[in-house]
Amino acid sequence: MKKIEAKDTLFFYSPNMEELTLYAGVKFSYNFKKRQFQLDMNPDGESRLTDVENFKINEAFTQIEFDINYKNKAIAYTVSSNFNTCKYAFEIINNLNESIIPDNDLDKVDLYFEQDVLTHLYVSKTKDYQLIDSLRLISENNTCYLIRNKPEYSKKKLIIY
Repeated sequence: MKKIEAKDTLFFYSPNMEELTLYAGVKFSYNFKKRQFQLDMNPDGESRLTDVENFKINEAFTQIEFDINYKNKAIAYTVSSNFNTCKYAFEIINNLNESIIPDNDLDKVDLYFEQDVLTHLYVSKTKDYQLIDSLRLISENNTCYLIRNKPEYSKKKLIIY
């Protein structure tokens, strides 16, 4: 059995690329053809997706359990977290069904949290394969920056209260 304590959370959605990824200790990718999340066995490279079976979540959304069969080997997983963003990712994986339908929208959304602290946000608007505008918030050395690419590149330090 693999036991994982999740600390960081990633939400990534690109409808045109049919890509919806949730990372909370392990990387889940939504398979639009199968209409279900699958576990990515190669989270840092080209995806190797495998079906998730016997998915269970506790009532507080602090722990998920599931089984996979990878390379003819059964593996049981337990992933736990007390961070709200991880718990929300667990809840999405548990409740998401066939309601997501890919479309030709080229917009993207990318959120990354480290222990419930937003450290990266990227939103882009694209039309006819041309970037109209994008907005990126990043955290570097305990400082937050706003980055814009249009009409021209700018990186501005933000003051957050």
